[in-house]
Amino acid sequence: MKTNNKKSLVTITLFFIIAFSIYDNMSSATAIAKELAEEYSKPTVDFTDFYNGTTMTIIDYHNGTKDTIIETMVTKTAKLQIVPSTIDQSMSVAMPTSSEESMDYIMVTQDVVLEQEVLMGFTYQLVAWRWDMELDIEVAYARAGIDVDIGFGLRLPVRITLEYPEQMTVEHDYEIYATLTPLDRPNFDEFKCTFVAQVWVEAGVWIPFVGWEEYSASFGPDYDWSKSFTTPLGPLMEFPVDSFEITVFDSAWIIEFSLLKLKTVLDPQLGSDKITAKATAGGDAIGMQTITWTSPDQKIPFTVHAEDLGPTDFAEIALSDFRYYFTIFKLHFDLKFDFHEWIDWLTGDPSISLFTLDMSWLTEGLYLSVHEGTDPTVDVSVFVKKFGVKIVITPNSMDIVPGDIGTYDVLVINRGNVLDTFTLSIVGIPGSWWYELSSTLVIVDAYSSVSVQLSVRPYRHWSTSPGDYPYTLTGTSQQAPLHGLVATDSEEAVIHVLPFYEVDVSITPSIVSINPGGTGVYGIKVMNIGNIQDSFDLSLTYVDFDGAYRVVPTSIQPGWTTIDKTLLGPLDPGMYDIAIFSAIVPSDWAGSEDATYEYDATAISEGDTTVSESDSASLTVEATKESMARYIDLEFQWLTEGVAESGIDDDIRLSLLDKLSEATKKKEQALDYVLLGKENVANNMFKACKKIVGAFINEVEAQSGDEPGKNIPEALGEDWISEALQIILDLDSTIVVTINN
Repeated sequence: MKTNNKKSLVTITLFFIIAFSIYDNMSSATAIAKELAEEYSKPTVDFTDFYNGTTMTIIDYHNGTKDTIIETMVTKTAKLQIVPSTIDQSMSVAMPTSSEESMDYIMVTQDVVLEQEVLMGFTYQLVAWRWDMELDIEVAYARAGIDVDIGFGLRLPVRITLEYPEQMTVEHDYEIYATLTPLDRPNFDEFKCTFVAQVWVEAGVWIPFVGWEEYSASFGPDYDWSKSFTTPLGPLMEFPVDSFEITVFDSAWIIEFSLLKLKTVLDPQLGSDKITAKATAGGDAIGMQTITWTSPDQKIPFTVHAEDLGPTDFAEIALSDFRYYFTIFKLHFDLKFDFHEWIDWLTGDPSISLFTLDMSWLTEGLYLSVHEGTDPTVDVSVFVKKFGVKIVITPNSMDIVPGDIGTYDVLVINRGNVLDTFTLSIVGIPGSWWYELSSTLVIVDAYSSVSVQLSVRPYRHWSTSPGDYPYTLTGTSQQAPLHGLVATDSEEAVIHVLPFYEVDVSITPSIVSINPGGTGVYGIKVMNIGNIQDSFDLSLTYVDFDGAYRVVPTSIQPGWTTIDKTLLGPLDPGMYDIAIFSAIVPSDWAGSEDATYEYDATAISEGDTTVSESDSASLTVEATKESMARYIDLEFQWLTEGVAESGIDDDIRLSLLDKLSEATKKKEQALDYVLLGKENVANNMFKACKKIVGAFINEVEAQSGDEPGKNIPEALGEDWISEALQIILDLDSTIVVTINN
């Protein structure tokens, strides 16, 4: 109960007078005994020091009255506290986009105000009480006391300006600058002293048949003294706080005098020659060191190494663990108490205390640190450029027949965080003619991918052996070298070349010219141009020119030919064999003009019968006087057969046949002379033959016609005349040809 008026004090006073009067009337004999005892006894004092800041004094008057005085001094010297930091501007930092990147070292500043507090002080408590005993039974008591709590606070506002690059690049060092500026914040009270004092009294008396009657009263002021100034930093710098006095008094209890007089004098001496902080880097950066400021507005550099150390794209740069080291730390307290004699009457006369607190022994190593549970750091995030590429080839292996095209999908993944250009290169494929990339230069956005196609066509050649052909495709960043870096990745895949069967056939010479009775000889070269061992079946096909030339026969006859082999092999890739083919033209070959015969040589693979190849050659037979005569002989046969089989008048038919028979004899005689080499005689025979054919024509003309009296139909007559005229032309051609042509 808190009472601050005269009525309360009068009530307490009357209570004690009545209580002690009742007590005296009830035991007057006892009182007389006490008075006699007092003449022969002196008070005894028992003092105990508990060595923990508390002492206890017990005074026994040996008359039923005891006083107890307890003093407690608790010094708070180890408690360092920090209030939560205050930041006077936004901590967000706008990061550059890929299009805004710059290679220049652009400094960005970030200001943060750190306000830290240390609290120290002490608590003093004095309690005194008196009680009266009757037959070892407490019948009345009175207690009084004072509680004093003095604490001082030291709060240090400083501005930290952090300068850092707008962006970084991996594998490079950067200088970061931190400037510390001590501040004076008038509304913050850098130095603060709080004084709390409370005095209280209690009394009680035992009333028979009623019990204890108790009364109490208390008084307590609360003072707050503060001062603002710039945080001292540097040699011989001290807080500008002079000694000051605090006096507590009150006149509301007793009009003419104060209940309590307490005077304290505080003389602080505090200063620092350095403030330190830990500079650390995290995320995509490393670096840790302690930086120290020893004067106001000092700019301190520290190094941060940018790297790709985590899943983020930022370097987290932070200043933390700020420590204000005290060079001077002395706090002197003078504390004086004065209780009014009225309380002395209740409790005895407590001594006046004088207390001096000197904490200079704490100077070495003492520093102001961060309050537990808070994180007053200065931190920023800086975009860190990094470069990387990943190559993925799908599928990893592919079966391809030489000459066919296989397509691989190549995924180029930009693992960097900026737009980049990548060059693609291939090693391991036998030749550049084997493959084609749809693009060898690709532009890929950050953390994106682009697909290109790799078309592979193994060289279709016998030297391209079947089997695995591993190759490596490499992607290389074009941006990384601009920063002195290398970013590349390679992926290996396999071209599995399958076997293929193929053959090449060539005939040498491609054309041969001979006279009847001569031989044409050819080499048929069969080459294995597949990539696997093979054997080949060789066959010949003779082309019938079907009347293109006036010769008989119209194609090479199998009986004319010989070949030394029709199976070639086995042949390794690139190897060949030659078959010898001969064609002998009979000497009785009949032809009125030169004739060229063609034939095909075809080789069929035994490994794959669907694979074959052919080549053609020709045989030219040159007409001679003999062959022309023999051909005329055939012409006479054809004409004679036509006349003989016709249904014309027998007399006319027999007449015509007689003429043809006579002409044939002349031609045969001419052939005999040709074979004997008698050219002139032969020509005379040909001429005689020609005259007879002319007579044949005259008779046919006379008998031809569709009008009555004509024995040969006009159309049939025209055919016979045409054939006869051709014989005449052939006879003329034969006459001019020499025997040795």
